[in-house]
Amino acid sequence: DNNGNVSDYITTNIVINAPVTCATAHVSGSEGLTFTTVDMTGKSSGTMSLTYDTYSVPDRLDVYQNGTWLTGTGTNPNSTIPPQCNCSTPLPGFIGDNGTLTFPFDANKSKDITVVVSGCLGGGTAWDWTMTCP
Repeated sequence: DNNGNVSDYITTNIVINAPVTCATAHVSGSEGLTFTTVDMTGKSSGTMSLTYDTYSVPDRLDVYQNGTWLTGTGTNPNSTIPPQCNCSTPLPGFIGDNGTLTFPFDANKSKDITVVVSGCLGGGTAWDWTMTCP
């Protein structure tokens, strides 16, 4: 920072999956950042849902359309790259649970939805999600 302070050094994996269609939107992963684009071409605007399971080790999910945050397991990170953290000291929004996120899809804004999973680091995490489209 401006005062010369240096944070802990963190190494992370970044996975950018090939785009999937809404019909095949089921993704699994582990630690690090995983970006998945869901191609919504031909879909109408409406409410969508994303069912997730982060099991017992905390991970974070965030959903974006055209760079705008729509929903997630935490509050808006104000960035298209959500935070990372160590599994032993999870940040807010990192949960070890299952559930469903619902969010609006506006076909006029973009034909893509991006799901970013921040898998916590150093804890042998695993997660998966499935999307249901309008």
